[in-house]
Amino acid sequence: MGKYLNVEDVAALLEITPSALTKYYLLFEKYNYRFHRNYQRKLMFSEDDVKLLRKLIFLKNAPEFTVEKAVIKVLEENVGDAGNLGIQIQLLIEENKKLEQLIHYQNEIINMQQKQQGMIEELYNLHKKSLFKLETFIKQEKTFR
Repeated sequence: MGKYLNVEDVAALLEITPSALTKYYLLFEKYNYRFHRNYQRKLMFSEDDVKLLRKLIFLKNAPEFTVEKAVIKVLEENVGDAGNLGIQIQLLIEENKKLEQLIHYQNEIINMQQKQQGMIEELYNLHKKSLFKLETFIKQEKTFR
């Protein structure tokens, strides 16, 4: 099998329904495994993808596995494979995006805190001026009595 197969073909090959296959591939994608999509953005499966799905189907039938646990186990077992270097890179890219977004949010928070600090200093200075004026007024009142 040197070509890519569509959902219906893979479902027939694995003897499962297309809806079950959809459930499975969505779980794989939840954990950052990316399947090939053609120029029309239609999902296509490689031979390696079919092997992963076969492992999933085998594991999910074991009593100690749910479908999701089986997906995680299959992905863990295949992380070291050279064929999954793309998956590892994709995972790193996703983590990098999350970190960049976190840094962006942290910078926004720092900017807001700096603005707030400026406002606090401004209020403090106004308070000092008010106290000075009040003290001056009280002194003047005492001298006029």
